[in-house]
Amino acid sequence: MKNFFIFCASLCLAFPLFAQEKMIFTIHAVHVDGDLNAFEEVEGVYMKKVAQSSVDNGDITGWSFAKTLLPDNMNDEGNFNYIFVQSSASLNDFLDPKINWWENADKVLSEEEQKKVDELRQKFSWKKDVRVIYHVETALWNENYDGPLFFQFNFATPKNREGFIEENKTLWNNFFEKNMEKLNMVSWGVASKVHPLGKDWSSVVTWDGFRSLKDLYQYRIGVEGIQPPQETSKMTEYNPDGFTEMPIYQEIAATKSK
Repeated sequence: MKNFFIFCASLCLAFPLFAQEKMIFTIHAVHVDGDLNAFEEVEGVYMKKVAQSSVDNGDITGWSFAKTLLPDNMNDEGNFNYIFVQSSASLNDFLDPKINWWENADKVLSEEEQKKVDELRQKFSWKKDVRVIYHVETALWNENYDGPLFFQFNFATPKNREGFIEENKTLWNNFFEKNMEKLNMVSWGVASKVHPLGKDWSSVVTWDGFRSLKDLYQYRIGVEGIQPPQETSKMTEYNPDGFTEMPIYQEIAATKSK
């Protein structure tokens, strides 16, 4: 499971926020049991309101809440079934205590809203969670898109990390920039892990965001007329073991950038 969280931390997706290189983001993966509708209401309605206030104040640049998509709609015991993604414009901003925006809930929510949140929280429980930190190397985003978002994270521990990042910043960036509309993509990018580091954790992550789940699956199968630049790629040399995990998510709620 550690390889899965290698990326944990804001695809915010406020994904549009990833358009800035060197942005710091965290992916926070959680395993929740109980009334999941109640959990989604707390986070997707009320806590989103608090997070949006933090974005409006400039404390963070974005926040997103998404659920893991599984074909049989079943979650095995112990798996993380939701993620939160949060972003900061710089390392200095990330290290500022102001990023702990949830501490301001009593200032943003009305007494009635806080009471509702307390009632809903009695219906579910967090079993475990993990948080991982990344910084963006390069990214593409359709800033005009404001619809449903389905995305996958692709985790890897390249043999040549620098080569992996550089090829993504040049060869693959150009490929996706040219073909993003044809693939019905909304976002693509690559990031390096800041923490935690070690042999049990992947060191980089890429992501692919789409307008629909069908578009994402079709991308995995292959789109007629679009040929990835495999002949000029050195990925088999840089990353011979490929991606260790490629989980899929559906965004439930996200803040809007100013």
